[in-house]
Amino acid sequence: MKKKMFSKFSNILHHAVEALAPQLSLREEFVYHWKSVTAFFMDNKGEKLPIDQTQIPEHLEQMVVLLKEEESGGDSDSTGPCMEYLLQHKLLDTLYSLGRTDHPPGMKQIVLQFFTKLLSRLKQPILAHVSVHRAVHRLVKSCGEVLAAPTESEEIQFLCTVCSLVKSTPYLVNFFIEVPKLQAEARKTSLTKSMSPTSRGVPGSQVATDADRKTSLHPKKSSQGTGRDETLAANTASPSPASNPPPSANAVNTADAVNTADASNAVHASNAVHVDNVQEASGRQFSLMTSLLSLSHSADSRVAVKACEGLMLCVSLPEETAASCIVHDTAFCTEMTQRLVEAYLKLPPFISPVDLETVEAKWGLDVITESEDHKTFLGKRHLVSFLSWLDYCDQLISVANPMVAKSLAKSIRQLFLNVIMEPSVLQTSESGAMLATAYLTRCVRTVCSPELLSEFCFFILGSERLPEQQEETTPEIRSRLIQRCDHLSEELSLVTLKLFDTLLQKDDDHIIHNLVLRNLLGRTYISPHPGTAKAADHQGKEDNSSNGSSEGKEEKEVECKENPGLARSSSRTEVHKIVNCFLSLLPEQLKSSYQTADSGYDLYLRDAHKQYRHVCDMTGPWAWPKEPVVVKRFVVEEFYEGAFLKMLLDKLSHMMEQSYPINLQLTSVISRLAILPHPNLSEFLLDPYLQVRQGTRTLFAVFQKLSSEARSKLHAQNDLSQKLVSVRRQLMGTSPNQHRKMLYRKSSRFQFRYEDQNELEAIIVLEEFCKELSAIAFVKHHSEVNNSS
Repeated sequence: MKKKMFSKFSNILHHAVEALAPQLSLREEFVYHWKSVTAFFMDNKGEKLPIDQTQIPEHLEQMVVLLKEEESGGDSDSTGPCMEYLLQHKLLDTLYSLGRTDHPPGMKQIVLQFFTKLLSRLKQPILAHVSVHRAVHRLVKSCGEVLAAPTESEEIQFLCTVCSLVKSTPYLVNFFIEVPKLQAEARKTSLTKSMSPTSRGVPGSQVATDADRKTSLHPKKSSQGTGRDETLAANTASPSPASNPPPSANAVNTADAVNTADASNAVHASNAVHVDNVQEASGRQFSLMTSLLSLSHSADSRVAVKACEGLMLCVSLPEETAASCIVHDTAFCTEMTQRLVEAYLKLPPFISPVDLETVEAKWGLDVITESEDHKTFLGKRHLVSFLSWLDYCDQLISVANPMVAKSLAKSIRQLFLNVIMEPSVLQTSESGAMLATAYLTRCVRTVCSPELLSEFCFFILGSERLPEQQEETTPEIRSRLIQRCDHLSEELSLVTLKLFDTLLQKDDDHIIHNLVLRNLLGRTYISPHPGTAKAADHQGKEDNSSNGSSEGKEEKEVECKENPGLARSSSRTEVHKIVNCFLSLLPEQLKSSYQTADSGYDLYLRDAHKQYRHVCDMTGPWAWPKEPVVVKRFVVEEFYEGAFLKMLLDKLSHMMEQSYPINLQLTSVISRLAILPHPNLSEFLLDPYLQVRQGTRTLFAVFQKLSSEARSKLHAQNDLSQKLVSVRRQLMGTSPNQHRKMLYRKSSRFQFRYEDQNELEAIIVLEEFCKELSAIAFVKHHSEVNNSS
């Protein structure tokens, strides 16, 4: 207490003396404050006073104030005397050394604050000066050395300040990429002929030039190197594999866990061996990334989030040198993926599908405590942690340099999807496979960046783009997932259908092409011999392909049909015929919506119009044709709709035996396909008059079969209409918005059910689905007419 009072008295006396003293110049005052700092270390060598009991913080603060005052009152293109003194006498190097020793205790914290204020408050580009960036680089390397250090907050503030300066002037990042001396000398001798002296040097290890000695603050941007030494294998180092998964077999069974560990160890060993081979060609150190990666593991969530923000700034730099160093000379990609793996292996072994779908998780400061975890549902904390980190990786990839984005996405594919997720999804345990598929669906829903979304798509569907052959089973995960859509287990079928439903909503043309279009682009489903004149007229209408239209990458392979002069412009009468075909599919005695004054057709029209505009915006860049096309490389002798479409039509034909949730999800998937603005897909799904080859099933043909089946099964019931109305009211009571607004119908335990309840519910779903498809057909036609006029 006495020391603090004496310190305050000394400060008051000091300010009084200053007020009475003659006015000093800015430089003299600046030198005075600096000498006051150095005098403390000369006079108090043996004392260990805390930094807050000295006047060092006040003197350093006044130095920043004087520099700012000098800058605001002088010419921005020249250095003032205070800045000249700071640069020529290498004050920042001295401060770094004092902060490194942390004497007196707390000195490093004060030095970090001084550097942060100096870089953030001054508008002059002082970081480009060698005596500034050299000291800043050394201080950057000292950050993150000790976890849970008392200076973590100051360290991350300093690092983020440096990152923001580098982001605004990207070439400055080269000052923080260090090349070992031995490597630099070897590189000089091997690349003398192809590299100039200016491009050969690395700014981070430059010796002061004449311009530096003159304290120039506006050096020219140096060349970034030729990159001949940057063709290195990715992920030269890998951290140890993730901890063992939970013991429950429902998350990842024991055998899968062993395989996962073996695979992770194999990757680690391979990378470790590769490091020795790469060290001779590489060995660059990106100190800024290293320190940020270290602080991203901080137990303080605020520090960790700020470190992640700094990483995001670094990976978004356009400099190829920095991107190459991040990919080849840091553990960034591997470490990001390993943390994702560790978070996944902590996910709860049991979780409600509703909880998994509704939980919101965005990367940031939202942290769920253990007590909150138990109040909601067990495992929510781990689920939010996993989804938040996945969201962060997705954001990283979306803003990153293309080289870094591609490398991180591939790392997630190799170390997470292939090693961890695939065994989980393909496991024989029904409950475990169901949970893993649900987690995969949530991952797909979260991912938005094009690079990571492509890796997820290729992982699930494979990269094949040519027509699918019958009995084709590669890739295994695609084949198994399509088979599970028609699994004996209703829960497994439902969760797998949801995965495909989620995929069809994503902005990636490979999904639609791989699942459906590659089997329709040959247009071999069309009958070569139309039966009647009316059918021939309609067929000619559908057979035309637009000149110059394209199907993505195959635009040069489009073959025009025989009658290019005929225009494919359906009249309003024809579209009304199509609409009426769907609306009149069921006989009146099987319809129940009009009896409840709830036809809902206007609602379907509004929804179809909104969804169609959205998918048109999404598919616009994919260069889909406006008219049905035939692409030569997709023409096959015998038409095969593909495993996915075949599965959908098979399940649709068994609607009467399936449960209400399955039928809702099934019709949701089909409507996702029907709304897509590809002409081949539209005519195959929505044209009841399409003349197809013998043995080819269409959507309308399956509907006709279902309608006949419903008539034959229920025609003898006198009270059929009353039963349909009763069941519809039950469903409407469960879900205020009919049809697909409620996927999980929670029936009351004592709710009355008819013996043929499934058939009645299926008829209601079919009636609503026919209205939905007719609305889609009408909206598509209306859009075509408006676009052509």
